[in-house]
Amino acid sequence: MKQGLLFISSIWFLMHSVALAQGPGYALDMSETARYVSVPNSASLNPISAITVEAWVFPTAWGVNFWTNSIVSKDDWSVGTRGFVLRCGANGTLSFNLGTSVGWREAVSPANSLQLNRWQHVAGTFDGTVIKVFVDGVEKASFTFTGSINPSTFAMNIGQSAYHTVSSRPFTGWIDEVRIWEFALPAVELRQWMCRSLASHHNYFPGLLGHWTFDEGQGQLAADRSFFQNTAALINDPYWKRSGAPLGDTSVVVSSAPFQAELLLVNQDRFNIGAFSTNPAHLHLYRIKNPLLPGAVPAASVDALDQKREWGVFVVGADTANYTATLELIRSNGLHRCASHLFWRTSAADSVFTSASLMLSNNRQINFQRSGSHHFAVGGAGFTNVSTNDSLTFCVGGSATLNAQLSAGFGYQWLRNGTPIAGATQNTYVASQGGTYQLEVYTNASCKDSSETMVVTTLAAPVPVITQQNDTLVTGSFSSYQWLRNNSVLVGANQQRFKPTQSGDYRVLVSNSAGCRDTSAVFPYFMSSVADLAPASFRFWPNPARDIVYLEGEPGYDVQLFDLQGRIAYRSSGTVKTISVVDLPRGLYLMLVDLPQGVLVRKVLLE
Repeated sequence: MKQGLLFISSIWFLMHSVALAQGPGYALDMSETARYVSVPNSASLNPISAITVEAWVFPTAWGVNFWTNSIVSKDDWSVGTRGFVLRCGANGTLSFNLGTSVGWREAVSPANSLQLNRWQHVAGTFDGTVIKVFVDGVEKASFTFTGSINPSTFAMNIGQSAYHTVSSRPFTGWIDEVRIWEFALPAVELRQWMCRSLASHHNYFPGLLGHWTFDEGQGQLAADRSFFQNTAALINDPYWKRSGAPLGDTSVVVSSAPFQAELLLVNQDRFNIGAFSTNPAHLHLYRIKNPLLPGAVPAASVDALDQKREWGVFVVGADTANYTATLELIRSNGLHRCASHLFWRTSAADSVFTSASLMLSNNRQINFQRSGSHHFAVGGAGFTNVSTNDSLTFCVGGSATLNAQLSAGFGYQWLRNGTPIAGATQNTYVASQGGTYQLEVYTNASCKDSSETMVVTTLAAPVPVITQQNDTLVTGSFSSYQWLRNNSVLVGANQQRFKPTQSGDYRVLVSNSAGCRDTSAVFPYFMSSVADLAPASFRFWPNPARDIVYLEGEPGYDVQLFDLQGRIAYRSSGTVKTISVVDLPRGLYLMLVDLPQGVLVRKVLLE
């Protein structure tokens, strides 16, 4: 039964994890008394044989005793000793206390294990025989105890004691990324995942009992991202704040010398850190996609910050050690590579960046030195991102306008299928042909950068041709039809076949399955009434003819000559007596004479 539930939990997370925020997102500030988060009691929050409770905390003040500041609490002593609590106080002491059948059993760290006004990862674990507490993935204390946890019927509170009718024991500061597990996670697993968002390939993921990221950023509820969906309620309005916890969407951790870490992005951008002056206990390097960057530009020479990514460095155990970092930038998400700078801030919660290096050199690398934990982002002058408000797929004859943000002092060259387009040297280009388009933006001949490619697809237009079958006009098979006579729409004439009732110049407008449209060539159609005409009312000669055809009849007639392909070879503009045919190709023609009595059609042979 348990294995089935764990399988369902994994499937549920895969279906819902796309909604999770990347990076630290938001946190809750519990700094004022009686502000906390409450999760209703649930069987899923009462593990008995093993447990891990972990969170990121930013304490701003300590209580007098080490049990004074409750981080995550489900303990009560209203009837015996029940539940668990991860708490701190007394000058940075961390403890994890369990209610058991033989009383409270607790692991307590030394004082100063935690520090004020900085983000730290805290965890308490119990595997059935040992209780442990960890700070930043480093074990700080343990207590040997064999037994189990008595389940508590109280709600689980974050930031205040669950049994608050006796004492609220509030936490003062910020809390983020609370996770509850039914396993005792080993130290290596805590370190592997403390600086990154949860994913289903976590080795202990099936044992996730609760997960509150606090990334809603507003409102009175906080979602439980685990399968159990134990939604938390915000009590007395804790403050939503931009979190500074060192969390990324991916990370690497190094726990032994040589302390060197590297993140290689999909597009081959490379961030490397190493050469520590003093070895830390652990080194975390993480990356945030689509971070919540502040909108302010950090320097007058910089147009914008790269909004797609940010790197973070979290150093454990060597805060003042210098290290060297290298960024090899292949693409800067719309900012010109040759005019890029690197900027840093202490955490994702800071609103101000400081310049960390000079302009990126032509070898695409930035090298710099820093100490302590920081976030790094790329800023630059000049843009290479291309956008359009038009569809990139259109019918032949259509177009799409491609735009790049104009930057002073930069030159432009548009390319199609890798070849420069003659004269296309502005920041805007109207693409009317299919192909792969790209924009080169340059500061000078030796340093240029290129946009991402945009693929334009043109769809073929239909080619309608009209033929005559007896007294009916027919065209090919298309998605829609509209027949026209003398350029006027014929209402209701929207089928593949059409039977005219009048003479005239007919065309058909059709569309294909792609929605592309085109109109056929003119097809002359004659409604002959020759039998009703007296032979003496009109005559012409000679036939066959060589140079001139003579005509005789009552005034008011019009004459047209058509070749056998239906093309007009001659058209009069009123009554004429002669037609010069000396320049017409030899062959058989149809003469159409529009008389007051009707239409007369005769064959004329030119020799």
